[in-house]
Amino acid sequence: VSAQEVDGAPAGTRVYRILYSSTDLQDNPIPVTALLAVPDAPAPAGGFPLVGFAHGTTGVGRMCGISHTPFEPKTPGYSAWVPHIEPLVQQGWAVVASDYSGMGAPGPSSYLVGPLEGRGILDSMRAVLPPSDQTGSIPIDSSQLGIYGKSQGGEAAMSARQLAPDYAPELELAGGAILAPGFTPALQGVLNAVAGNPTSTAQNMFVLLIAQSYAQNYPDLVDLDDILSPEGRKRAALLDTSCGSELADAVSDVPLSQLINTPVAPG
Repeated sequence: VSAQEVDGAPAGTRVYRILYSSTDLQDNPIPVTALLAVPDAPAPAGGFPLVGFAHGTTGVGRMCGISHTPFEPKTPGYSAWVPHIEPLVQQGWAVVASDYSGMGAPGPSSYLVGPLEGRGILDSMRAVLPPSDQTGSIPIDSSQLGIYGKSQGGEAAMSARQLAPDYAPELELAGGAILAPGFTPALQGVLNAVAGNPTSTAQNMFVLLIAQSYAQNYPDLVDLDDILSPEGRKRAALLDTSCGSELADAVSDVPLSQLINTPVAPG
């Protein structure tokens, strides 16, 4: 849909923030943002190979996408740029990194909602591939495509690989690299177990992220009022204004048992 070059890119790289079209779980079109990074050098014959990168947990708010501030230390974007994206670009790859739905443009929260994350990844790759009958301003080799993700992104990358044959059959994905993938277990049993530990706070952020994302995408199955206590609903409002470690700190000062209704109703 649009692309804007990001200032301050390290030497040897060109970086853009792009807006593209994807779909929600009901196949409605939604806007999604992503970071596109390419070597600032002549492309090899056929174009740059392309990696679709899936980032780890940063939050679900509009400001939590990694395309916002990739070069600013202590931000979600920087945490993905330095260890993951920049080294790939330095090796001669182009990288497109989806922010996921709702994390740069309006849309449903997508935390560990694999089909939604996967669509965002595949559509980001589609967005930067030039049509077969045209030459794009950034040459990409459509025969050299891969997906890489870590943590939340590991689960998202696996979902994208699973969806690709039906959702994006034109993408000839050579393979994927999956690091420490996060998966969503049966919420009822897990929440009842962790709530039994009155000092437990480490899971607070993840529980709130999962609860909100699943309630927005599967309203017939998940109701926040069934899962979260009044205090939990109050803390869930922070998901719209905080990211990363700031969010984790903001919701970890009380035991998880005070944020959820126990025992959790079966879903």
